[in-house]
Amino acid sequence: MGRSSPLALAIVAALGAAPACAAEWRVAEIAAAGITFIDVSATKRTDETVTFSTWTVRTSKAPNGIDNWKASSTANCASKVYRDLKIDYFAGKTFVEKDEAEPERTAVPDTMAFSKIAVACGTQKVSGEAVADPYEMAQDYGRRTRDSVIIDDAEPVETDPPV
Repeated sequence: MGRSSPLALAIVAALGAAPACAAEWRVAEIAAAGITFIDVSATKRTDETVTFSTWTVRTSKAPNGIDNWKASSTANCASKVYRDLKIDYFAGKTFVEKDEAEPERTAVPDTMAFSKIAVACGTQKVSGEAVADPYEMAQDYGRRTRDSVIIDDAEPVETDPPV
């Protein structure tokens, strides 16, 4: 057999460099209001600028039924100034609406925004293994923490009385 042509090698190299199709969701923050996951496979940093995707799932349903959203964002790692480029809102797994680019804001410490930027910038570690279905994981978390508002048919959990 002959050697591969430069064009064939270029095509193989380009295909190998293509981004993976599957997201790799990891827990970025667990708070009383919900869990924020970050797609570590889609996080890209150049100098102090990072682009990333997050999926936030509330631990209780909002009055409008929206209980989770996926955002594509960009942030400055040094200043913590960020901007959501696009947000898709869902009720369960049903798409409800979307927002396009929002104005720049500065994340303050002890907020979900600050944590997701810290994870995207690499100054805060992600938790655990990749999560195949963040929505289902958050529902399970809600059941285990007795916040069954998110699960309409959840049964109450009996606990031992305080000692």
